[in-house]
Amino acid sequence: MATITLLSEVNRQKRGRATKDIPSARPQVAWILLCWALAFALLGYHPFAEDGGIYATGVTLRLHPELFPTERNLPHSFAIAHTSQSLFVPALAGLIRVLNLPQDWAMLLIFAVSLLATLLAAGSLARVLFPSVRSQRWAVLLLAVALGLPVAGTSLYLADPYLTARSLWTPLVLYGLSLLLRSRRWSALLCLAVAAPLHPLMTVWAALLFAAVIARRSARPALGIVGLAAFALMAMAAVQVLAPADPTAVRAASLSRGYWFLARWEWYELVGLIAAPVLLVYFARPSAMHSPNASSSRDLAFATAAVAGIAAAGSILLIHPGNTSLLLARMQPLRLLHPVYLVFVILAGGLLGDLSRRLRWMPAIACLVTAAGLLFMQRGIYGHSGQWEMPGAVPRNAYERAFLWVRSNTPVDAVFAADADYTDTPSEDAQMFRAVARRTVLPDQAKDGGVASVVPALAEAWQRGSSLQTGFATASDAERLSRVRALGATWMLLPATASTRFACPFQNEAAKVCRLP
Repeated sequence: MATITLLSEVNRQKRGRATKDIPSARPQVAWILLCWALAFALLGYHPFAEDGGIYATGVTLRLHPELFPTERNLPHSFAIAHTSQSLFVPALAGLIRVLNLPQDWAMLLIFAVSLLATLLAAGSLARVLFPSVRSQRWAVLLLAVALGLPVAGTSLYLADPYLTARSLWTPLVLYGLSLLLRSRRWSALLCLAVAAPLHPLMTVWAALLFAAVIARRSARPALGIVGLAAFALMAMAAVQVLAPADPTAVRAASLSRGYWFLARWEWYELVGLIAAPVLLVYFARPSAMHSPNASSSRDLAFATAAVAGIAAAGSILLIHPGNTSLLLARMQPLRLLHPVYLVFVILAGGLLGDLSRRLRWMPAIACLVTAAGLLFMQRGIYGHSGQWEMPGAVPRNAYERAFLWVRSNTPVDAVFAADADYTDTPSEDAQMFRAVARRTVLPDQAKDGGVASVVPALAEAWQRGSSLQTGFATASDAERLSRVRALGATWMLLPATASTRFACPFQNEAAKVCRLP
């Protein structure tokens, strides 16, 4: 009996030691929720700014088909053309109907869930890369505070402060990478397949990253990576060589996206292009990664650095403003840097967690500096808007208040003219007129140029409309009428300081809304 008791105690002690040796299955839920709250606080929420306004307009038109009557029956419309390139907008509109919530509240809820999903997916990936709970937590925390980080010169951020297709695409790709590193290849490809209809273009380049991870983990990794690079570059070259020459308007729309061309990047953006892959290779050194999970960390770091090199090489060799066809430029291979930066931040956070054993305050200082710097940057970008633009609240942004007046006080079929560069006005904060006012506006230079570059059928309308509205704010009333009457404009939006004799039933400190006679 004593022997049986002794054996039971020995077995219990062995099980206890084995349990201590097994790393934690997941970072604590409380930690993830804390990181989620911190991410939301630092990133902010601007639902109608930049691309958020483009997607919000598409959702609004699907939920309220009576809006935008002058555009509704056109074969291509700025109100929805860009967002019709994927299933994100129709799926989002369907989900909002199921939730039976007001659109603004539903989009806020889905945005918050997407942030949480991104951090949960990052936690899943961190558990594959790092055995210690400490490293896993720091990986998630650093990503949470760095979500507003610009991705080199690509005009992308790790996460947007508004709801877009990338909001749901990002957690799917991160979770897919974690499954791929767990050797659950088919489940990882399923994540990629679900992501594809949400954002087809980003998924094309994410597939290259998945292929690089598979090649890196093959029997002959060096040969696999070299073969993948050769195939990808030959495919890009074939697209460039075989594509027909662009019409003048399509070319103009494409050239308006300066960030597609490395030749137009600033020096500090080029540093961002080089630094992340170089540091990933540095992270993959045996001396940096010596944990039981080091092979997964090294494989992911090398594969991610490799695809960054492929994207950079393809852009340097094949994408130039002088090309007769800019089809490859429109495919934006440099978008590969988005998942590259995501992986870089997660690996950096995990390695900081390892440092905390020797340099206790180093991870905290790194996260604090990152959070402060990116919060300062966010407030610079949206300096005339609230940090969190919540549904139902009176906007701090004076332009947004003018747009809301338009929504409530102008006919549904009103067509507005504005200066082609109105979204670049310092106090406007790139708030999108269509999304807030829910009225048709003639195409602007910046954001509608992006829409036209993605949907070439709109390029001529964009070129004509934006050129006729260039200098609109400083033109005389006679010039304004002669320019935009033929385009169907019935109202106009001007800066508050602009001079006009037309009736302006609304004016505040930033903008005035006037009728065209």
